[in-house]
Amino acid sequence: MERTTTLYFFGKLGLLSPHLQIVSVFFGSTCLGLALACFWMMHLYFTACNFSTLEYCEKRDDPDYINYFNVGILRNFQEIFGSFREIPYWFVPLHSPSFRKRDGKTFPLNIKYVKAD
Repeated sequence: MERTTTLYFFGKLGLLSPHLQIVSVFFGSTCLGLALACFWMMHLYFTACNFSTLEYCEKRDDPDYINYFNVGILRNFQEIFGSFREIPYWFVPLHSPSFRKRDGKTFPLNIKYVKAD
């Protein structure tokens, strides 16, 4: 890396040389990979807590925010991806069989916050 930098600054390494292209592509790929890794980790957190992006932004402003739909990490993942028997459906853009059975209007609530009638 130091040799490539020295050659570039002293004019012996052109802008289109393979060495500089390799370093540039490596740097760009590393930056993009880190950004995507952070994005992926943030969405894993959203899935584990059963947040949407809007709910997360609202939660940051209100210290007393209660997420009524957080039913535990495993059940949250099953709500979003389907049961663990349906793992092959997780990696392809198809609805899992358990997802097709739901109506999309009712969701399980955390029983700690549900008031008994």
